Amino acid sequence: MAIQINGNGTITGISSGGLPAGSITSATLASGAVTAAAMPTGSIIQVVQANFTTDEKTNSSTDTWQDIGLSANITMTDASNKVLVSYSGRNIQQTTEHSATRIVRGSTSIREFWGYDQANGWHADTIGTMHQDTPGAGTHTYKLQMYTGENTSFHLINYQGPGDVGGNTNQLQLFLMELKA
Repeated sequence: MAIQINGNGTITGISSGGLPAGSITSATLASGAVTAAAMPTGSIIQVVQANFTTDEKTNSSTDTWQDIGLSANITMTDASNKVLVSYSGRNIQQTTEHSATRIVRGSTSIREFWGYDQANGWHADTIGTMHQDTPGAGTHTYKLQMYTGENTSFHLINYQGPGDVGGNTNQLQLFLMELKA
């Protein structure tokens, strides 16, 4: 029998014998009731995205963490589910010693990424990573922060290029994905 997606949202023609262990059953699919509770472990329940399109700079920092200006909220559908936090962007520095980015949930740092460079002049890095968190029930705010050592001349997160040549394509992005436990 062919698999058919019906006009009312139900699916017919799937045999449960052909589905991998832990999959949504054909009865669940046929009923049209594919809910988060019916999905297998590791399924993505929801995705939240935030974009940041301006430069964030520090000049001669005094060894402090600063908000970048990029944050997003996620409301968990189940307290036992996980959040996969992912971000990506560009970083450029001049005469830098220590520098770092970190992921913060609420006011708690949950992951830090450090670098050190003794070179004079400019250098650039692509920044980004993933981190899995278990925040519990409720709505949670995740944000990015940057750190720059006190002997730094310039540290720019989300570098836009000379004269903002990239336009709207220069975006530091933050993704929050709720994963079923």
